[in-house]
Amino acid sequence: MEKNTFLAFVLSGLIIVVWFSLMPPQTPQNEQLVKETEQIANNEEDGDDESLSVAKKDTVDAPDSGSESSIEPLSEDPLTEEKLSYKTEMYDIELSNKGARIVSFKYGERDIELALPFKDNRPGFDYTFYLTEKSFLLDSDLSKVIWYVHEKNDKSVTFAQNISISGKNVRVFKKYVFGEGYSFDVSYSFHNAEDSKVYFPEAKIIFTNADFLGPKMENYDSSFNKLKSIYYSDKKRSISKGGGFLGGMFSTPADIKTIYEKTEWTGLVSRYFVSVMLTKGSKADAVIGDARNETSYKTGLVFDNEGLNPGVTDYSFQVVVSEKDKSVLKAISPILEDASDTSKWIDPIRMVVVWALKKINSVVPNFGWSIVIFSILSKLILLPLTHKSTQSMKKMSELQPEVKKMKEKYKDKPDIAQKKMMELYKERGVNPMGGCLPMLVQMPFFIALYSALSNSLDMWNSPFILWIKDLSSPETLFSIGTFDIHLLPLIMTATSFLQQKVSATDSAAAGQQQMVMKMMPVFLLFVFWSMPSGLIIYWTMQNIIQVIHQLVVNRLSVKRS
Repeated sequence: MEKNTFLAFVLSGLIIVVWFSLMPPQTPQNEQLVKETEQIANNEEDGDDESLSVAKKDTVDAPDSGSESSIEPLSEDPLTEEKLSYKTEMYDIELSNKGARIVSFKYGERDIELALPFKDNRPGFDYTFYLTEKSFLLDSDLSKVIWYVHEKNDKSVTFAQNISISGKNVRVFKKYVFGEGYSFDVSYSFHNAEDSKVYFPEAKIIFTNADFLGPKMENYDSSFNKLKSIYYSDKKRSISKGGGFLGGMFSTPADIKTIYEKTEWTGLVSRYFVSVMLTKGSKADAVIGDARNETSYKTGLVFDNEGLNPGVTDYSFQVVVSEKDKSVLKAISPILEDASDTSKWIDPIRMVVVWALKKINSVVPNFGWSIVIFSILSKLILLPLTHKSTQSMKKMSELQPEVKKMKEKYKDKPDIAQKKMMELYKERGVNPMGGCLPMLVQMPFFIALYSALSNSLDMWNSPFILWIKDLSSPETLFSIGTFDIHLLPLIMTATSFLQQKVSATDSAAAGQQQMVMKMMPVFLLFVFWSMPSGLIIYWTMQNIIQVIHQLVVNRLSVKRS
C-alpha cells in the first residue's frame, strides 16, 4: 500500500479514537387559608383536626443547625389516589395526586415513555423539594402521601398539602401548567399562617429535577447509553456519578456534591433527550448532586434561605424536555444551547446528514438502505477528488524506484534528499499528500454520521435486514456466554483487507511498515466492535465502493501501459 494511504489510515484512526474518547396559583388570605385547611380536615375520615389547622404562636425559635427536623405531612392519606391526564403538542402526561408527581411522560408522535424507573425506584418525574442534604439522598416523604387536588382545568392542576416544617404548620401548593412546545411550568407556593418566621433546618431549600430519563434501553452502563447530570452557571458543566468531582481522579469519594455557584438550571441528559429545570426569577445559590454509584441521577437547585416569613413564599421553574437538538433548545433560551452534549462544530454537518437520510428514507422507507444509498451518493460526490487521489498514488508508486535511488545517493544528506524528492514530485505533477485528502474530507461526514446514529431519535430502534434490528446499536448475530458476536465489524475488516490488497502497489515499502499497514484493519476491528451498526454499514460500503473504483483504475492503467 502507498505510504500516504498508510498515513491516512493512521490519521483517521487517531481522529476516531480521540473523538470517541472526548466526544403561581392565586394566593388566599390567611383567614381564607384557615377555612380551606379546616375544610380539608373535615373531609378526611382519619385526619387529626388539630394537626391540620394552622396554629398561630407569638414567637418561634430557630432550630439548632444540627437538627434533623424536616418535612412531615400532617395528614395520613385519607384521600383516594386520583390520576389526571394532559395532552400537549409534544407531550402526553399523566399525573397522580399521590406525591403530586408525573407518573407517565410520553414524548412525540411515537409516544416514547421518558418517565422510567431507576432500578427499584418508582417511575415518574417528581420535581419535589428538600430541606436537608440527608433528606435529599432519601425518597421524599411528600412523594408517598396523597395530596388534595386544590384546583384543575384543561391546562393546569394545583395540588395542596399541609406539612410540618421544624414543628411548625405550613400549607404547600404545587402547581403544574402545561402549554404548547417543549416546556411546562412547575411552581411551589408556601403559605405560612404563623405570626413569626418558620425556620428551615439547614437554612436552605433544594428543588430537584427529574432523576432519571428515558427512553428505555437494555443496558444503561454502555458508553452510548450512559446518563449524565449537567448544570449551567457561567457555562455548562457535568456532575459525574461516584468518586467525587470529575469521577474521583482529583478528589475523594462523596455521597453528595455541592457546587456553590450562581446556577440558572440543572438537568439530565440521556442518549437522545435532555430534561432541564430553569429558575424563573433569581438564580439558585448552588447546585447539588447525588454522587453515589448505585442511585439515580438526582440533581437539585439550592436556594439559601433561613425560612418562611409570615405570608406567602413562591418558587417557580420552567421545565424543558426535548430531543438533543441545539436549535430547539436555543429557541427556548440561549443559555440552553449547551444542554445538548453534541458538538457545536459537528452539529451543523450532523443536521445535514440527518436531513439527507430523512429525505432518502421518505422514498426508501428503511434507514438501513437509506444509509447504503447515502454512502453511494457521498462517494459519487467525492469521486473527482477520490479519482485524483488514486491517480496521485499510482504516480507516487511509479516514482518509487527513482526515489529509492535518490535516497541512496544522498543517504548522508537527508535535507538534500528531501529537497530533491520534492522537486521530482513537482516536476511530475504529484502531490505527496494527495492520497490523504479524500480521507480527511470524509472524516467530518463520518463523525457526523456517528453523532446522528448515536443521538438522533429517528435512528433509535430502526431495523435494517435479517438480524440487524437497531441501526443505532451494535448488532449481535449470536452470543457465546456473555460475549456477543458482531458480524458487521468482521465484514468491514474483510473489506478493509481487500481494499488494502487491490491498492497495494508500493513493493519498496519496508517490511515493518507493511506489517503495520496490514495490522491497521485489525486495529479498526477493535475500534468498531461496539459501534452502531449503521455506522459500520456506512464504512463497509465506502470500502466496497473504493475497491470497485481501485479495480477500474488498475485495469485502465494496465490498458494504457
